[in-house]
Amino acid sequence: MRDSIFLSKRFYMTGIVCTGIIAISLLAGCGENIKNSDAVLNKSVNTALNDGNWEEALSYAKLATKTDPKNIDAQIMYSIALENNGDKDEAIKNLKKIVKVQPKNFLAQLSLGKILYAKKDYEGAYDHLTNAYNLRPNDINTLILYSQCSAKLHAQNTEKLFLKISKTAQFKNKSELYNNMGVYYAETKNSSEAIKYLIKAYKISPDNLSIIANLGIFCDKYLNKPKKAKYFYRKFISSSLDNSIYDAKRKEFSNRLKELAKSS
Repeated sequence: MRDSIFLSKRFYMTGIVCTGIIAISLLAGCGENIKNSDAVLNKSVNTALNDGNWEEALSYAKLATKTDPKNIDAQIMYSIALENNGDKDEAIKNLKKIVKVQPKNFLAQLSLGKILYAKKDYEGAYDHLTNAYNLRPNDINTLILYSQCSAKLHAQNTEKLFLKISKTAQFKNKSELYNNMGVYYAETKNSSEAIKYLIKAYKISPDNLSIIANLGIFCDKYLNKPKKAKYFYRKFISSSLDNSIYDAKRKEFSNRLKELAKSS
């Protein structure tokens, strides 16, 4: 049996897009029929979007919820602001209350799924991202986050979601997408598809360190092709010398190169 746990822990899943500010921007201009809290809510949204001042945005959002406790948009913004001030647990608690009352609230479902995903509660995130996706199947940010969560769980719909993203004009030539597809197929032991997409990612971004590392690992541990593995290990080492973040990975690959040299 292959050392799949060892391998999967060392694969690099690359992020494609951040949904934080994008999600908040959906609130801008909302709440036209929601009494006086609307103005305070808009201050909160604008402070977050324009100034990046989440502490002040939280204060405005909290005031908006007190002004009108039934303002669901304000409750969502308050939860998002809580998250961005480091209080993810309270944000989750608030959002769960919202989706219980309004299960078809897209932004609440997306925001809850996003926070749970960030906390690595992939099963919990998956349920809410499924709901968000079903409500807006063509929202690209939801699609991306949903596909990445599906890949973490090796869900059956992962391939379908990745392929849907690959057909969009925005992402059809993004190496990050094909890298993640390659990782998914590798971890589900579909070697032919894995190498196809990893190579495709590499051709688009031949200097991407995550992709180079993944190809080295995959050629070494899955394909048993030490010559190709050594090429990518060496390229990773030489290309990352100026980046201390990769010190541990360089050491690991250097040790592996010595092992491969002894066995050849």
